[in-house]
Amino acid sequence: MSKVHFYRETKFRKTEIGEVPEGWEVKRLKETVKKIKAGGTPKTTVKEYYENGYIPFVKIEDLTQTGKYLTQTTLKITEKGLNSSSAWIVPKNSLLLAMYGSLGEVSINKIEVATNQAILGIIPNEVELNTEFLYYWFLNFKPKWVIYAKTTTQANLTKQIVENIKIPLPPLEEQKAIAKVLKDFDDLIEVIDKKIETYERIKKKLMEIYFTRGVFEHKTFKDTEIGRIPEGWEVKKVSSLLEKAISAHGIKENEIKSKGKYPVVNQGKTFIVGFSDNTDFIINNNLPLVLFGDHTCEVKYIDFPFIVAGEGVKLLKPLESVDVLYFYYVLEKFKPKQEQYRRHFRILKEKLIPLPPLEEQKEIAKRLKAIDDQIENLKKQKEHLQKVKKKFMDLLLTGKLRIKLQ
Repeated sequence: MSKVHFYRETKFRKTEIGEVPEGWEVKRLKETVKKIKAGGTPKTTVKEYYENGYIPFVKIEDLTQTGKYLTQTTLKITEKGLNSSSAWIVPKNSLLLAMYGSLGEVSINKIEVATNQAILGIIPNEVELNTEFLYYWFLNFKPKWVIYAKTTTQANLTKQIVENIKIPLPPLEEQKAIAKVLKDFDDLIEVIDKKIETYERIKKKLMEIYFTRGVFEHKTFKDTEIGRIPEGWEVKKVSSLLEKAISAHGIKENEIKSKGKYPVVNQGKTFIVGFSDNTDFIINNNLPLVLFGDHTCEVKYIDFPFIVAGEGVKLLKPLESVDVLYFYYVLEKFKPKQEQYRRHFRILKEKLIPLPPLEEQKEIAKRLKAIDDQIENLKKQKEHLQKVKKKFMDLLLTGKLRIKLQ
């Protein structure tokens, strides 16, 4: 991040949106943009509106699956389709804002696009309002949209609500400086994301190697039901390697707290979902063990006392001849593919997995854990940067912290 000089602001004036620094304006969004308009969806029954389409068409899913910049869409429409609805071409480097569905989701489109009716296209007047600054203001304001939204079956915004929202307006050069500082944070986070992706690709490739060729020197191999593996390895059903398989039921999801003595684990993707002090449900025997999500197929290695939340959790303890950490990694590799919300443990039990001698199991697990430790450290760095960025956003966008302009 380039060197920037900050200072604390001491001179404020009261406005309808709270205190802002002297020298900042407060305006309605519509006073600072060239155009603000929702799109429209062509009739889905008319195939020629979509077949051979070349105009990128943005739906809510595109906004939720992209980051700051939208560079592609999953769907394209024809010019005929565009003319059949209220859709319009949103110029590149505009703002796309979700009015319902994922309320307040925002991106900058780096390509010309059309949008559906749930998305506003916003073209800032760059003489007065910097696009990147407005993006970060929208991002910071996102949790507050629910206060202004209309509530029917779900909360939703309207063009009128959005265009009449009042925003703080620093001088243009300061807007650009604020956006630059926050973009520097985004760039650092992106670097970390790419490192995480690299380590995850390496881990995936090494798992393919380790579970077929091992990590020790093997001169002879044999053909098995799961492919070629070293002579001296076995192929076993998961069920034959289990000492215990317990269906665990714990606290309800709404009983999970942000603080507490014991971490709470469920069958979702997030490893630790919260905390609890409820000792009635604590699991502190047979550790370490492997948690398997019967509905989600998520696999977790747990070596500390914990509490289960929800249902659909299977706690697996392998035989003494099986290293628990190896068992975790081999299940991660060979687990069944999730099929909606069905039960998957009965499928997992029948899975055939490679079983090296105990010493090689431990060495395989040790090497994979070394990579996981690198990934975990990077995720912690990312989480820290995200918290620091959020703090800077709060301070810079309210003018409490100012940037000294050269």
